[in-house]
Formats: sequence, structure tokens, C-alpha cells
Amino acid sequence: SNVTIEAEFFDTAGNFVDEAQDYMRSNIAGGAKEHFKIKVKSPATTVSAGETKMELKISGGHTMPF
Repeated sequence: SNVTIEAEFFDTAGNFVDEAQDYMRSNIAGGAKEHFKIKVKSPATTVSAGETKMELKISGGHTMPF
């Protein structure tokens, strides 16, 4: 539950240009697939132009015993 998702953006040379973070308030089972949206506030110009590579990672959350 409360899963934190981070998106990092890199230019075509592999240099870091921007990042965004958001979290999902719902419970997600381990190994499940889930659709989500991340809003990037005031993105760098290269992010807006679509000239970037995006890497996503789960950076936090809470586990619940079954």
C-alpha cells in the first residue's frame, strides 16, 4: 500500500535531466501489474520535447501481513 513511484529522465547522451515522484494510495498485490500516471510539474525542455529516456522505479511502500 502507499507505493511510491519515481521517474528519472535522461537525455540522448545518458545525462540526468529531471525527475518526478508520485504515490499510489491503493493496495497492490506482489507481482501484480497496475496502471498509473505521474505528473511532472515544470518539466525540463528536453522532457517536454520527448527527447528523453525514462526509467521507473518503486522507491517505497508499506507491506501488510496476510
